[in-house]
Amino acid sequence: MQTRRKARAVHWLLGTEDDRIRGSKLPSKRQALRFFLYNHWTLRKTIRESARATVNEMEKFYDRARIPTRQTYNSVNLVEKLYGKYRRLQKDNVGVGKGHGAGKAHENRKTEFLDSLDDFLDITRKRDEANKYRRGQGMA
Repeated sequence: MQTRRKARAVHWLLGTEDDRIRGSKLPSKRQALRFFLYNHWTLRKTIRESARATVNEMEKFYDRARIPTRQTYNSVNLVEKLYGKYRRLQKDNVGVGKGHGAGKAHENRKTEFLDSLDDFLDITRKRDEANKYRRGQGMA
């Protein structure tokens, strides 16, 4: 008997959602948002619960690298702000091209957001610790 897998949702600008954060490097904003959206849309958790689950998953990578992280509630706020930016872009995308005059501004915000998606989501306590780790990965 074959079991059917549920198709993964594809999200605007991000691609498919992920049920976990994969890889050996510090998680990027794209990976964090994909995991967040999996928790929020597929598992039907609240924004706060999804952000907390995302931070808990991300902290595993930071613990492995022995990089100190912010207090959880500060990191949760950071993930929530990232999701807020994503939602604003998504909502603004609906009105673009209808003569509102916001086309260029929206495209600039969208390009800026897309450029930042592959940066890692910085939940470190001290900036110098993150920079030291990034240099080791060839990212700085």
